Amino acid sequence: MRSGRARVAGTVLAAVGLLGGLAGCGDDGDGDATASDDASLRPLAGRTLVVTGVTEGGEPRDLVAGSEIRLAFAERTVSITAGCNTMNGTYTTEDDQLVVGQLATTQMACPEPLMKQDTWLAEVLAAPLTVTDGELSGADVVLRVADREEVSPDRELTGQRWALESLIAADAVSSVGVEAWLEYDGTTLALDTGCNTGRATATLAGETLTLGPLMLTKRACPDALGREVEAAIVATLDGEVGVRIEEARLTLSNASSGTGLGLVAQ
Repeated sequence: MRSGRARVAGTVLAAVGLLGGLAGCGDDGDGDATASDDASLRPLAGRTLVVTGVTEGGEPRDLVAGSEIRLAFAERTVSITAGCNTMNGTYTTEDDQLVVGQLATTQMACPEPLMKQDTWLAEVLAAPLTVTDGELSGADVVLRVADREEVSPDRELTGQRWALESLIAADAVSSVGVEAWLEYDGTTLALDTGCNTGRATATLAGETLTLGPLMLTKRACPDALGREVEAAIVATLDGEVGVRIEEARLTLSNASSGTGLGLVAQ
């Protein structure tokens, strides 16, 4: 990035299409600016908008291969990514406009094309953008956008293999170099710990997976890492397990053992 902080001011998001009902939640006519502001924020909070295409100067502009632009809105903050660093800041609404305050950015070194794309996006967002029918339109640039759930919906727990990516203990997350996986068919959880294979009966109700006794083969793990990973898997897959899926990522957590697993759909 050319600067550690990018100024994104006066970004306009009109009430049509993308805001999904902003006009219907507007000022009730009593002149209370705070009430209008709160009502306008509700359609954005909790949503992630993904750029699905870009036109610049009337011509298509390709993003860096493998990258994606996202704008993730929390209650009062927005996080913006374009494949390299993350820009974070507050936002407020004024009438039918969204105004993004000064943004702080991470300082990660990335390949030059990605860093240039970050800079380009900050410059695009520095001017007002109008939203009509799923597009953020500026004087020279048009960003086509859609909700993340449309572009990349959450996977189902069943019907695919989940590869182990990380171990979770308290607030610490550690990556693993062991080829372990699990699969759930609706009644049975099958798994490979990297040392042993096994299965357990399993019932999914909402965001809780209730497991019966875990039956594993008895092959000894050849190294300390393998033993650590298997112990974490066994501790997590015991009794009631919390399930959270976001796109292609699965998090399993066991409140009793204080352990968890991070997995990714293959």
